[in-house]
Amino acid sequence: MAPAGVIWVLPLLIVGAGGGLPAGRAAAIRVELEAPAGCSSAEAFRRAVASRLERAPDAELAAATRLQVKITRAGGRVEGELRLVHAPDAADTRRVEGKSCDEVIEVLALTAALALQGAPATAPRAPGAREGSARAAPTREAAPPRAPAREATSPAARPAAREAPAATEVPPPASAEPAPPPAAPPPPPLPEPPAPPATNVVVISAPPAPPPAPTGTGVEVGAAAALGRVLAPGLNLGGSVMLGLTFPRAGAPPRSLRLALLYLPQDLLRPAGEVGSSWLGGALTACPGPGLRRGWFEGQACARALVGWVTATDQVVTTPRSAGRSWWAAGALLRGGAPIGAGLVLELEAGVDAVLIERRFITTTPLRTVAETPPVSILVGLGLSRRL
Repeated sequence: MAPAGVIWVLPLLIVGAGGGLPAGRAAAIRVELEAPAGCSSAEAFRRAVASRLERAPDAELAAATRLQVKITRAGGRVEGELRLVHAPDAADTRRVEGKSCDEVIEVLALTAALALQGAPATAPRAPGAREGSARAAPTREAAPPRAPAREATSPAARPAAREAPAATEVPPPASAEPAPPPAAPPPPPLPEPPAPPATNVVVISAPPAPPPAPTGTGVEVGAAAALGRVLAPGLNLGGSVMLGLTFPRAGAPPRSLRLALLYLPQDLLRPAGEVGSSWLGGALTACPGPGLRRGWFEGQACARALVGWVTATDQVVTTPRSAGRSWWAAGALLRGGAPIGAGLVLELEAGVDAVLIERRFITTTPLRTVAETPPVSILVGLGLSRRL
C-alpha cells in the first residue's frame, strides 16, 4: 500500500459551459487519499470532485468538511471508502466496490461532490461498481427565510397591530427555493491498462514427427590403415581399401556388407629375428543387425571372414629365400563411426579372429621353427568411409 496522499485544494475552481463551478467561486477543501501505487492520487481525486460540482459548495460546509479516501485491493476487486469528517467526533462513511480503481474513484468523487453541495450523498453506481453497507452523508437544509413584519394599512387593523406582541411569520411557498439541477452523468470509465505479459508461460508443442524411414540400398567406399598379427613373432602394418553395400534402417545404423582388400607387410615392424613376413588377402564383413545410434555416434557388432596368402622370407642368408602358404581365419569385430563433414565418416574397427589352419616355417640348417601362425589373430583398422 502506497503512503497516503494529502492535498489542500485552494481554491477548488472549475469553469465550464456545461457544468462545474461558476467563475469566481472557490472553497477550501482538504483531501486525504490512501491508495495502492498507480491507482489514483489526491490531486486526481480533487479534480474528479471539482468536475462534478454543479454549483459552488456551501462555504461553511466545505470549510468544515475533510474528505478521507481509502482504496484497497481484495483479490480481483477494488474496495473504496469515503469518510466525510465534519468535526472531530462526526463523520459519515460511504463504501463501494468495483472491478477497477477508475470505477470506484468515479462513484466516490460524485458522492463527495453531492455532499459538498448539501445534497443527499447518494449517487448512481458506475458500471461494475457495487455499494457496500454504509449510511449517506447528512444534508443540511437552510432555514426558511423570515418574512418581514406586515403592518395593517386599514384603520381597523391598526389597533390589532399595536396590540400584537410580535410580527407574524409568513412561511415561504414550498417552491421558494429552486431544486438543484440533476447531477451530470458520470463520464464513461477509462479502459484499464493492459495486463503485463505473463512470465511463467510454458508453451507445450507437439513433438516433431519422426523422419520417414529410409529406403533403398546404398553403396559405400573407404580406405583405412590396418595393423595385424598374422605370423608370430611380430606385427604387420599396412592398409586396406573397401567397397560395400548398405541397407538403411530407421533409428539404427544401417545393415552392411563389405569386401575389403588388405596388404600387411612387416617392413616397418620387423622383429629382431631371422624371418620377415607379409600378408595379402581379403576380408568379408557382415553387420546384420545389432547396433547403437546416439546422436552423431554409431556403433555395430559384425562378423568377419579372412582369407589370404602369407609369405615368410629368410633374412640371414645372402640370397633371401621365401616360402608362402594360404591363411584362413574367422571371427568378429566392433565398429564405431562418427561423421566429420563432407559426407565422410571416421571409423575405427577392432576384431579378433581364430586362425583355422596352422602354418609353420622351418629352417633346415639348423632345423628349427622360425615363424608360425598364432591361434588367435588380432586386426585393427582406422580409416574413412563415404556412403554414396
